[in-house]
Amino acid sequence: MKITGLLITVFAILLAGCAAQSAPPAPTDTLPPPPTAAVASAPTVAPPTAAPPATAPSQPAAVATAAPPPTPAPAEPATCSPTPPDQLGPFYVPGAPERTSVGQGHMLHGVVRSANGCAPLPGAQIELWLAGPDGNYSDAYRATVVAGADGAYQFESDFPPPYSGRPPHIHLRVSAPGFETLVTQYYPGPGQTDGTFELVLTPSAAQGSAALPPPALFNVSWDDRADFKAGLIPAEQPALDELPGASVYHIDLTIGADLLTLTGRQEVRYTNQESAPLTDIYFRLFPNLADGESSVSNVTVNGQPASPQLELNNSALRLPLGAPLQPGGQAVIALDFAVTVPAAEGGNYGTFAYLDGVLALAHFYPMIPVFDDEGWNVEIAPSIGDVIYADSSFYRVRVTAPLSATLVTSGIEIERAAAGEQQTVTFAAGPVRDFYIAASSRFAAASQTIGDTTVRSFAPAELAAGNERILADAVRSLEIFNQQFGPYPFSEFDVVSTNTSALGVEYPGIVAILMDLYRDNSDLPGVLRESVVAHEAAHQWFYSVVGNDQVDEPWLDEALAQYATLLYFAQTQGNAGETGFRQSLERRWQRVNSEDIPIGLPVRDYTPQEYGAIVYGRGPLFVEALAGEMGADTFAGFLRDYYRHNQWGIATGAGFKTLAEEHCQCDLTPLFDEWVYPKQDGG
Repeated sequence: MKITGLLITVFAILLAGCAAQSAPPAPTDTLPPPPTAAVASAPTVAPPTAAPPATAPSQPAAVATAAPPPTPAPAEPATCSPTPPDQLGPFYVPGAPERTSVGQGHMLHGVVRSANGCAPLPGAQIELWLAGPDGNYSDAYRATVVAGADGAYQFESDFPPPYSGRPPHIHLRVSAPGFETLVTQYYPGPGQTDGTFELVLTPSAAQGSAALPPPALFNVSWDDRADFKAGLIPAEQPALDELPGASVYHIDLTIGADLLTLTGRQEVRYTNQESAPLTDIYFRLFPNLADGESSVSNVTVNGQPASPQLELNNSALRLPLGAPLQPGGQAVIALDFAVTVPAAEGGNYGTFAYLDGVLALAHFYPMIPVFDDEGWNVEIAPSIGDVIYADSSFYRVRVTAPLSATLVTSGIEIERAAAGEQQTVTFAAGPVRDFYIAASSRFAAASQTIGDTTVRSFAPAELAAGNERILADAVRSLEIFNQQFGPYPFSEFDVVSTNTSALGVEYPGIVAILMDLYRDNSDLPGVLRESVVAHEAAHQWFYSVVGNDQVDEPWLDEALAQYATLLYFAQTQGNAGETGFRQSLERRWQRVNSEDIPIGLPVRDYTPQEYGAIVYGRGPLFVEALAGEMGADTFAGFLRDYYRHNQWGIATGAGFKTLAEEHCQCDLTPLFDEWVYPKQDGG
């Protein structure tokens, strides 16, 4: 069955449901045709040993153990593993007074070192803050400590109390000239009075490698994040001091006059944030899986020619490194790329296509995937789900395109010029997991500002009335989710109409909505439009800011986005709206006879019918059951903490469960066994 036929069938089902009762139907942004691509296993790589899982906030970034004050070692290894970063949290205040004590009962000490050579870093500045004995953060419990001539530091405080369901911890922000600023947290053991926490900093590009090339596409340093400040609301701008090892993408893109051909030059500064050396780096070439074409040439690593190899149906470019990239080490990869866009519905819901005068460029550039305990995640994803599993990065993208085209992208516009029939527009986006572009000469904009964020909706001018309705839906969604989960971090949120065969698709800072949902004469119900916009907006919290493996653990973002949509209808339509949307979730599940299929399976383990029924139907019902088990207030606090603590990182189902149990002080294993996990043989 073609996509169009499937959508008509889905719409008919939704309309039948609406005729039976005024229940808001659930979004169907993951109901494509049956998968046809083979699934390839990622290479097996030993998991890191120095850093804890980024998504299990109950696990310390470095477990403190009682120890006497450190003494200089007779010899040091050639390299030290960088201290794993942790979240800054909402209570950082710069300029804390210089002092070594804010209480008594717990002594923390260690040495600040360089990852290259393990040399001590005298004069390094360590900012520390913690909650006081009353459980609240205040200026009385902030301090700045300066490392001594041997790099050693010492800090005394009261034993830190738990905070918001999290274990006792002390925040640290460590800086030294020539090194990336480290933001991390120290977790003492129960009753511990003395702990050692070694602080290993990653050299900056200039300090870490004399051979590291400076940017050639933009006249800025790799570490200059000034362009990204305006893209974040003021409360979230401290994030620019975090993520010192985040990749930095510089892209110079030209879109041809026909809007079907792309050429570009790309540079990426990549930092090895793992605990072991890397012998290669992968790039994904997603157009080669979406009925388009992507080719790469003139590849260099730190200015030296390289010989990459294509794998997985030309969708993965493996780049062998001349020498292993050590932990904390950096490399600049430069390459040229050329892309052909299909002038018809491409793969993965037509998210990469030029149709009806609208260009949609999902994942058009060579992209570095996540490296985790599975190694490089370069499998070919099934065609019934999302394909992106990426780390938060910083993007500067210069786009040259026909002057007639309105460009809508992730991030914010920072520069514009025009010459003849061409425009050149530069965008900055970060921290984001992807960079998306839509373009059309048909677009007209509607906008509204809420708080520090401007919401914009783009659609053909003849769909102005529908554009205003979509804009209103998006504004309401952000208002509700800001209250429920925490603030949307970006200063812009864009909604753009495209011809995707999905009802909606999410990207960082921008979502694409099926153009038919904008039409006044559409046969699609208004509640469907609202549910799609709310669902995709919720992905800004769960996928964009809090990342997850969308191929292996899709429930973490999709079920939460569906649950958020349930909250949306409860807020906007009261009990009737909440009940109606819950019934639509139940009807979804009933498509597979309400079978107890686990929600926590990889996409590849579901049939297309099961995927929509279980991940989108049973999944949010599990989240609602979890809220009932934990208690409404406790669950709401957990969800806000989950969002804040995993901000810009990668969440896992195991980390989700651990943090939930910390908040409720209960064992949730029976509930997760019932809903999430596959049954064991004989179980």
